[in-house]
Amino acid sequence: MTYFEPKNLQNSDNHRISDITTEIIKNPGIHHNALRKIVVDEKKKMAKKTFDKLTKILRNNGTVGIISQNDNKIHYVISSSRNQSKINFDKQFEPYVKSIESKLPTLKKEYKLYPIQRKQSIMITRLSNIFSVLVGITFMKSIGNPSQEELSKHEIRLRKCIRSHMDIMIHDQDRNFVVPVVQNAILQGFAAT
Repeated sequence: MTYFEPKNLQNSDNHRISDITTEIIKNPGIHHNALRKIVVDEKKKMAKKTFDKLTKILRNNGTVGIISQNDNKIHYVISSSRNQSKINFDKQFEPYVKSIESKLPTLKKEYKLYPIQRKQSIMITRLSNIFSVLVGITFMKSIGNPSQEELSKHEIRLRKCIRSHMDIMIHDQDRNFVVPVVQNAILQGFAAT
């Protein structure tokens, strides 16, 4: 893997860039704050400002990419190797899918206890997140990512999550107040893009 080295970097910055890149490779799909915690707090390789400066340089020169979802910034290494890219993207989607699936049992138990506005808010947020990940998977499939089989597995799991969320809403006593608002919000979200 090669990367562009800006002229204004000192030799120590090259080592620090290498440290950041190594942690991203070791932890594909790592959240920005988790990466900062490892590099700055645990390993004490650099200060927070240096970390922020160097991650910005890595993004600007195309070595590292970021997938943003809501307030989350997930880092991944942009590789010249198509197979390496395939592996990274497969691992990129897995944390999102697991996170969505892991929250379902709690939602099933607690959903009926929430007031109507909270139910609407939860469903709009969660379904929007699921659709965002599905759009990412569709994008990866459309650019000919060689791991379409793996992406399709994630897609099937996400569709099951959508169905589970819909079942929770439909079988709730407040469905007449929640479902139309959620439908409208999701459809307006697609129309805005």
